[in-house]
Amino acid sequence: MSDDKTDKMLKLNGEVELVGTPSYQWLGVPLKTAKSIIGVVAVQSYSNPALYTSDDLELMTFVSEQIALAIEHKQTEEELKESEEKYRQLFDNSIIGQFITKPDGTILDCNLKFAQMFGYESKEEIKKMSAKDLYQDQKMRNKFL
Repeated sequence: MSDDKTDKMLKLNGEVELVGTPSYQWLGVPLKTAKSIIGVVAVQSYSNPALYTSDDLELMTFVSEQIALAIEHKQTEEELKESEEKYRQLFDNSIIGQFITKPDGTILDCNLKFAQMFGYESKEEIKKMSAKDLYQDQKMRNKFL
């Protein structure tokens, strides 16, 4: 909560800028994530100079923590999505044949270059095979060449 002295000090230091009609009382709490402060949640009263209590401050603090967590979660999701897209681009567009298998040899994914190395036109054909099948198939192809 703000009193007149604090309000004047914040304005003099340039930390607060008056926008719109001055309020009798305002209550503001930061939106804090683990990394930084990303904003403020504030409410204002234009009619009652003694509207907000310490209980209101506690409630606003709780609400701001939940909002900050939601924002941080969304930012983390976006960062993960960007990272996955970069990985996918690097994997798919590599000039080196690459593949990913399960421990039993089942091919989970590969890039087009890997498929072309074994004479296939698409990676979907190979993803139906195991590494063992792919090796045996390649031996058979070489036998008839």
